Amino acid sequence: MKRFSHLFLEAFAHTNIGEESAGSTTEVAWVPHVDIYEQPCAILVVAELPGVNRDDIQVGVVEGRLRISGVRSKMIPCDTQRVLQMEIPYGPFARELRLPYSADVDRIEASYDEGCLRIRIPREAS
Repeated sequence: MKRFSHLFLEAFAHTNIGEESAGSTTEVAWVPHVDIYEQPCAILVVAELPGVNRDDIQVGVVEGRLRISGVRSKMIPCDTQRVLQMEIPYGPFARELRLPYSADVDRIEASYDEGCLRIRIPREAS
């Protein structure tokens, strides 16, 4: 997975994580499912990304939003004569979640294993 890149941050809105941001202009073919857990000192975001290569995932923070994006390549076997049914989405994906104002974006950690992306977002010390 590409290293977590810290981008310039504007002031955080006082909203809860999980509220989708509106107005995203990036075209996506699909949107990954996420679970969000509140822990004593952090928020844990778990994104389901089966079939996505680690190097094709980007995680970043832009204007107070956590952005998970990337691409899933087609998985059509090479000896296929014709496709009879295709339900698994492929192509670019993205998901944005608003971060709480207390998020410590300098200490966000991400890991990826067996199609599951885990992002731990610590809270700033009070």
